[in-house]
Amino acid sequence: MRRIIIFIMIITVLFVAFGCATTQKLTKEELTVQSILEISKSKTELYKLSNEWMAKSFKSSKQVIQYQDKDEGIIVGKGFIGITYTLFPMDTWFTMTIEIKDNKARVTFEDIYISQKVNYQTQETPVTNKAQMDKVRPELEKLITDLSDYLQKGSEEW
Repeated sequence: MRRIIIFIMIITVLFVAFGCATTQKLTKEELTVQSILEISKSKTELYKLSNEWMAKSFKSSKQVIQYQDKDEGIIVGKGFIGITYTLFPMDTWFTMTIEIKDNKARVTFEDIYISQKVNYQTQETPVTNKAQMDKVRPELEKLITDLSDYLQKGSEEW
């Protein structure tokens, strides 16, 4: 009986703490993750490598390049990563834009939302609060680091 009471108290504290953290709504800028990468390569080479990276990093057929324009140096794609918010991982979808110039690439993640199955139906909920962004931001920053490393290294010659 004592264990049940302690368990209920812990769950109550967690719900209260999580509930308070989720009430803080964020602005559009706070819900966007963006970075400018300085890479000593031409626009053409950065464009080619960015396309390769997206194809290799996001293997699902649902994770595709939505738009690309070589002349403008822009690639827009959709992708997802699994992030554990409470007890189990959920698909967190995002729109990723890579804008390319000579020696630079700007990477932007926006339109971030969580997709989960509830009663055999998929529910999509936009990420809107600090608690969620605190989970999402480090994962998106890992993707930025991975892209930067790939652009620095370049594709392997054979």
